Amino acid sequence: MRALAIALIVVFSTVPALAEDEPVRFVTVHFAQRAGLSAPVDVATDDFSRCDVVVRKGSDGGVILDAAVAAGCLESWTWCRDAGNGRFVTSLDGRYGDGRHDANGDPCPSVFAPGKGVGTGLTLVFWSIHLNGEPAASGIDGYAAAEGDVYEFEYTTWLGYLVALP
Repeated sequence: MRALAIALIVVFSTVPALAEDEPVRFVTVHFAQRAGLSAPVDVATDDFSRCDVVVRKGSDGGVILDAAVAAGCLESWTWCRDAGNGRFVTSLDGRYGDGRHDANGDPCPSVFAPGKGVGTGLTLVFWSIHLNGEPAASGIDGYAAAEGDVYEFEYTTWLGYLVALP
């Protein structure tokens, strides 16, 4: 028994302790999706998901969405690429915005180009990103996860988005 105690002391004394100033490696982010006030009428708000996901500190929005899929909070997501602003979400759980894209990496459609979905121009439906309650300034690549962040997607129209801006 004494030999076991000594072995445990030796093992634990060789494990490096984390310094107090060492950065946190993982953070919990609150993921949510919801219908905006101007979302299409047939979209029910009771089937939108919320969950907490754990990701590496500094992860971008794509990593958070992948973590939400792994946690069973989200079934799937797709994206398009904007030349100046990175990736934007085109669908969550099969709910597509206008200008539907099935293949990840396609160029994002122009806001005023006729889409394959519900509307065009200011009635165009899309997934708006909100970080900690504020509209995001970029696509999902422009985000770095921090502890307790709220990363929310709102299914809305451009008109609803512009009206809701502070």
